[in-house]
Amino acid sequence: MHHIKIILIVTLMLSFINTKSMAQNKPKTLVCYGKIDHNKIKGYNLLVLEESHYTKEEVDILKSNNVKVIAYLSLAEINAHSKYYNYLKDYTLGKNSIWNSFHLDLTSLELKNRLHVIIDEILGKGFDGLFLDNIDNVCNFGPNPNFKEYLIELLKEIRNRNKDIFLIQNSGLEIIDKTYKYVNMVALESVITNYNFETNAYGLREKSETANRLSDLEVLIDKYTLKILLIEYANKSVLYNKTKKLLLKTGYDYFIGNIDLQTIPKF
Repeated sequence: MHHIKIILIVTLMLSFINTKSMAQNKPKTLVCYGKIDHNKIKGYNLLVLEESHYTKEEVDILKSNNVKVIAYLSLAEINAHSKYYNYLKDYTLGKNSIWNSFHLDLTSLELKNRLHVIIDEILGKGFDGLFLDNIDNVCNFGPNPNFKEYLIELLKEIRNRNKDIFLIQNSGLEIIDKTYKYVNMVALESVITNYNFETNAYGLREKSETANRLSDLEVLIDKYTLKILLIEYANKSVLYNKTKKLLLKTGYDYFIGNIDLQTIPKF
C-alpha cells in the first residue's frame, strides 16, 4: 500500500510538472486571420487578428483574456475577399496573384482618406492597434517602389491621428530609418524558415542566409528602440521544433504557423 501511495504521488508530481511545462512553453503570440472562437483565445501577450471576424463585444472579451489585441490591415494591397474591397477597388492597380489581392494606388488622396475611415472603424471596435502588412511593396524589390514616400507619409498620418495605439510594421526594413518613429514593433516573416509558393513546400533557410538576416536585425536593434516579432511557417512537428529551437536562441518574440494563418496551429 505504501508503494502504491508513492507511485500515486510521483505520478501526480510528474503530471503537475508536465502541465506547468506546457503552460510555460505555450506561444505568447498568435497570428490568425481565420475566424476562431473568441472565448477560447486566452493567455497571449500579443494577438494579431482579422478584425472583420469579431464584434466590439467579442474584442472586449479578447482584451480581457489577453494583453494586446491587434487588427490586421494591409497598407499597400486589398484582398478580393475583404469587406472593404468594393470601398477601395477604384483605387487599385495591378494584382498579386499569390494572395488574390490588388495593389493600392497610394498616390491617391481619396484612397488615403478612405484608409483613414477604415482605420477609424477598426479602432472603434476597441483594438489596441494595427498590424500593417505589405510595407515591402514600396521597397526597391517590391512592385511599387515609386510609392515609397507616399506610404511613409500615410504611416505618419496614422500615427498623428492615433497617438496611443500599438503599430506593428511588417517587413520593409529598407525604409525603417523613416518609419521607426511611427511604429512600436517590426515583424519579419521567414527569417529562419522558407516556404516555396511554387511547390507549396515548407523548409528551413540556409544557415548563412538566416545568419545574415539576424545580423541585419541586430544592427536595427542597436540603432532604433523597437520590439521585434519573427513570424515563421511550418506544417509538421519536426520542422516546428527545429524552428522553435532556433527562434529561442534569438530572444525575440515569435510565432510559428501554417502559411495561410487561418487557424490556431497544432503541432
